[in-house]
Amino acid sequence: MKKILRVFMVLFIGLLMTQPVNAEFYSSTSGLTYDKDRWVEAGTTKSYKSLYVYQCAGGTKYNKLGLYSGSVDPSQDKTRVKCDDGQTPTAINQVSNECHSNNACISGRQYYCIVTTNITCPPRKTTTTPEPVTEAPTQAPTQRTKPTGGGTKKTKKTQKPTEAPTTEPTTEIVTEPITEAPKSNNVNIKSISVNKKSIGYKSSKDEYKFKISYGSDGVNIDVELEDEKASYKVEGNSGFDDEKAQEEITITVTAEDGVTTKVVKLIAEKYKPSETDCTLANIYVKDYAISYEKNTFDYSLTLGKDVNNLDIETVKQYDGQIVQVNGNEKLKNKSKIVIEVESPSGDICTYTIKIKKNSSVGKYIVIILVLLIALGVAGYFLYRYINKSNGLYKYE
Repeated sequence: MKKILRVFMVLFIGLLMTQPVNAEFYSSTSGLTYDKDRWVEAGTTKSYKSLYVYQCAGGTKYNKLGLYSGSVDPSQDKTRVKCDDGQTPTAINQVSNECHSNNACISGRQYYCIVTTNITCPPRKTTTTPEPVTEAPTQAPTQRTKPTGGGTKKTKKTQKPTEAPTTEPTTEIVTEPITEAPKSNNVNIKSISVNKKSIGYKSSKDEYKFKISYGSDGVNIDVELEDEKASYKVEGNSGFDDEKAQEEITITVTAEDGVTTKVVKLIAEKYKPSETDCTLANIYVKDYAISYEKNTFDYSLTLGKDVNNLDIETVKQYDGQIVQVNGNEKLKNKSKIVIEVESPSGDICTYTIKIKKNSSVGKYIVIILVLLIALGVAGYFLYRYINKSNGLYKYE
């Protein structure tokens, strides 16, 4: 019975050792649920999402507080990432950083940021063990004894040779070495986008500049490669410092061979605070009074029936603003004139002028009333004239 229990325990422990261990990279916080994945399978690539929390300080500025408890960023904590066969991942690349820095910020609120990381494991290792070859034993030599001087002759004894046991010839399995195709050294890039906008990437250029607003905590970088087996890593695209006038971002592409690399540098230049202002200094409408205030965006004007368009003059806050007026033609009742102002940073302010037209019904009512009064007066005098002619009207 003890032997049976011992065998059972050995089999049970061996089974546990062959099972991959769960690596829980995510947490569930504030209703946001993330799946729990096992270790990365050899020869595959898996995506992991890490949950960050941000504290809103007002305006569009966010303070990065870090990961929630239990959540892991594989691109930062690489020791937590393993392949299921014990090998080290060949690539750990952060591919997206979905934050809320472009949204309106309510002071005191917390927002979430999801970082997606791709982890690639090398193919599983395979080994073959050759079977042992048994050699035949050598034949034992014949032993002879010589008589010693003057003594009785000793009979020579001949020992029969021991026959070697016959063994079946073993067939040695020879495995042909598998020749792997050479790994690619292609590090070419098809395109690079910053916050979903292309930077116009060219293979002959390795440094690019783009503009961002002050208060931005980071940007999302998307890279499309020619070779799907190549990988890339983005560094410096988050945790921006408001004290710096520009931020430096690097994109490192690694070929399938793991040796060939290519580096592209992005310079994020920050707009001056004034260059994010999209309000106008003033709006003038010829022949009409408009009480303009730069932070008031809705106005209304009452026009005559025959007025088809307005003479509008806009005054910019500074050079670099782009102003466009739409809807200022064939004006009718309930028409809208829209004035769009775009700042150098890309922020847009929209001013709207709603049109009201005088109705002609009022004029017709006035004319009818005048005619009715005239007819009444004429009738009164006609009545007096007729009565006077007949002698029915007496004067004192």
